[in-house]
Amino acid sequence: MYDILIKNANIYNGTGDEAFFSNIMIKDGIIAKIGDAESAFYEIDADGLVVSPGFIDPHTHYDNTVLYDKQIINCISQGVTTIITGLCGLGLVPSRKEDISKLNRLNSGMVDYRENFEYHVANMKEYLHYADGAAVNVSGAVAHIPLRVYATGGFHNVAYEQIAEKMKAVLRENIDMGAIGLSIGLDYFPTHSSLIANRELIDLCRVLKEKNAVLLAHVRPSENGLDGEKEVCEVAKQTGVRAHILHTRTTYPGTCGRPNLFTDIFENAICAGADISVETYPYYGGQTYGIYYLPLWAQVGELEEILERINIPQNKKIIAEILTDNYEKLVYYKPGRFAYVKNHPEYEGRSFECIAENRGQTIGEMMIDVLIESELEVSITSADGMQDPTINKQLLDDLMYLLQKDYYTIGSDSMNCGSMTHPRAFGSFAKVLRLTREYDLSLEKTIYKITKFNADRFGFEGRGHIQVGKAADIAIFDYANVCDKASYEMARACADGIKWVIVNGQIALANGKATGIFAGRSLKRSS
Repeated sequence: MYDILIKNANIYNGTGDEAFFSNIMIKDGIIAKIGDAESAFYEIDADGLVVSPGFIDPHTHYDNTVLYDKQIINCISQGVTTIITGLCGLGLVPSRKEDISKLNRLNSGMVDYRENFEYHVANMKEYLHYADGAAVNVSGAVAHIPLRVYATGGFHNVAYEQIAEKMKAVLRENIDMGAIGLSIGLDYFPTHSSLIANRELIDLCRVLKEKNAVLLAHVRPSENGLDGEKEVCEVAKQTGVRAHILHTRTTYPGTCGRPNLFTDIFENAICAGADISVETYPYYGGQTYGIYYLPLWAQVGELEEILERINIPQNKKIIAEILTDNYEKLVYYKPGRFAYVKNHPEYEGRSFECIAENRGQTIGEMMIDVLIESELEVSITSADGMQDPTINKQLLDDLMYLLQKDYYTIGSDSMNCGSMTHPRAFGSFAKVLRLTREYDLSLEKTIYKITKFNADRFGFEGRGHIQVGKAADIAIFDYANVCDKASYEMARACADGIKWVIVNGQIALANGKATGIFAGRSLKRSS
């Protein structure tokens, strides 16, 4: 007898092929049969619903979250069954034990951090051990920031040549422990763009190529918004590394209405032999941490050193003026909002303009004071678009154009910081399904992008595909009504229309409700 029978199934198997009707039987965590229905201990009638592989999210910041929140409801409620952590160069792997708290505090505006939780993870072997047994499968990347901190013994800049061999050795070691690759975040302290030379990327990517691992790239910022993508494509061509470029889409005003500026770069590189994939999330605005808005000269040393430097009266006045300017330049879509503020939870969800007015300050004065008062542990979101609906429609059209490209996929770039995190954490995959329906695009192609494409790209052998012998990670949803519900006002509202989710052959979501069954596994890179 089988464990689970999914009968009357309209199966989108993840390959992009046309859907077909059949029955799926699951036993011991594996898809055991597709065909005539046979008896099982548990039956799910999928009549009128879509049955697909569970979705794979290649871009999350749940490094810490999965250690203590095993339910991870926002993933399960969207049909996500596998996630990748350690993105944008952030994370804990690899770390010396004495640096874990320092890294967590510095990155707390992006990587959920709880002071009363004891963190043990110093390498990928330990991380995968502690991440095991969540409601979803978890895989991890080595992150560039902790790798550099580990090699340098601190947070001050050191020339790559002095630490190259140590960085490469530790990178190899952690990839051998199961990491899928290396993530970089060339916007983020202490690996922001002015400190990291192209030769460092090339050298580390040669290690990745040697190990058949992936570069996951938050690109170097540039004036025209395109040079960072060009750099990663050139690195991929030079080294042969598989490169996956994170959160790339048009923005207003620079590239709005001109998605070809990106696709020309990627397609020229692919034609020249580069192995490139790209992702985006289906929202206009993003989320980042408060340190991001500080001038680079202030971002030196450990957290206490930064706090002391920015609290010097003369520096504080200068920085307040810079922050006002940076707010105008860096927050594309206003108003900016606080998602998480360590010592001011009452600010969460409120706009910068509102808080500044209440405090009787300029936006820059308010920002620097809040950063100091909350010990830099702040997370910030930007609004989801412009007030002009014509611009928003163009940006959305650009997104859907990009998603039709063979090398594009979806990643949520989600994090669990504060009470008012970005709605993408609870809405990304449901929103992509809704947009596929509204734009009358191929559901087969969208499902392929968020299942088998990601499984193949990141080496999750046996997943992302409904086929006999594959892992029974399955999402069952009402395509006609699936819809994202999360907003900036209700950031943690679960999606509608996702009915059943099965992870490794066990039911994680039943009739839209979490079951409390944690059958997820930690996944190592396939060779």
